[in-house]
Amino acid sequence: MATFGAPIANEKHGELRVSAAFKIFDFFELFNRNGLFSEHIELGIGMHSGNVIVGNIGTLVRKQFSVSGTPVIIAARIEQLNKELKSQMLISRNLYESCKNIISTYESHGLRELKGIDEEIEIIKLK
Repeated sequence: MATFGAPIANEKHGELRVSAAFKIFDFFELFNRNGLFSEHIELGIGMHSGNVIVGNIGTLVRKQFSVSGTPVIIAARIEQLNKELKSQMLISRNLYESCKNIISTYESHGLRELKGIDEEIEIIKLK
């Protein structure tokens, strides 16, 4: 899991996260193509955007930065759709709206019901 725009807000968090995801795919493609992994690795990413609770959780001896909230659950549910949709990178319409100026090719998979989420979420496949 990666977080953008927390703990310090950043207007460009959507663009940053999508750019980072494309760079991760480029890295894995390079390693897969050159046989640098012991086996071919497939990657699936799901992303969403929204207000979350962030902070350090734990004791003085052991702290961990944590992120919690419905957007985290939605992102995880979106990621799980990659197998069903035979895709590698899915985002919500919410996130798409914040970074559409850097996305050249996409395909909407319509509104989807996600487990544990009251509202339907539009799923966008990035290519």
